[in-house]
Amino acid sequence: MSRKHWSDSSNWEMARIIHHIVMESTKGSIQKAKYIIVNCDEVTIIDNQTWCSVHAHIVDGFKRVPLLLNLERLLSGSTIDNNTTLILKSLVEYGGLTVEQVVSKLTCFAFDKVVMFISIQTSLVTQLKYKVVLNL
Repeated sequence: MSRKHWSDSSNWEMARIIHHIVMESTKGSIQKAKYIIVNCDEVTIIDNQTWCSVHAHIVDGFKRVPLLLNLERLLSGSTIDNNTTLILKSLVEYGGLTVEQVVSKLTCFAFDKVVMFISIQTSLVTQLKYKVVLNL
């Protein structure tokens, strides 16, 4: 291909455009959904970095549709506050929802760490409830 039509950063430019199109489609699907289920999967990779993917699941025409909302490196570790913030950020920023829509649409979520659900006072559920209801 001629250099006139291609540059060293062309692949990243195309990836940004594709990402924008996919995220707009995802926002539209989440906006139309009556209910949303969120699941998070945290992994620690070989160089000790912790990453977390946040998926939303909606039902469209009696078919479950998984949507990737966010894949983010957890720089300050996996704590209840960080994970609560990550879920809300994913639904609001990447899902295009308002806090009120999060309250009305979020029916269930799953996280792959049992420790997040152990304590009633500091559990992710309690933290999420306070942050969403109090709009923090």
